[in-house]
Amino acid sequence: MSDPAVPFGESSEAEVAPPLRWEYGGRVYVVWRVTDDGNGSGWELEDVGPAPGRGIVLEIFTADADGEFAVTAFTDRPLPFALVRRFVSEAAREIAAR
Repeated sequence: MSDPAVPFGESSEAEVAPPLRWEYGGRVYVVWRVTDDGNGSGWELEDVGPAPGRGIVLEIFTADADGEFAVTAFTDRPLPFALVRRFVSEAAREIAAR
């Protein structure tokens, strides 16, 4: 995310929790917990470095009426399995707590 105050397509109405920073395979990733203006919530995993960062690489998000979460990958580069597992596990733990 280039501007943490304006996630998800330049919508200034979204709320962003402070990010988590993880390091895997020599790269730094930031996890953004995002709540979009009442239409859904989600988590974004951003590759921030070392420079150049690669932007958002994974997203778990719901915006549909049935509340189902979906995972979307935005990269054609391999991601460490441990990173993906942790990202999904952390999101699943928060989803279950709702």
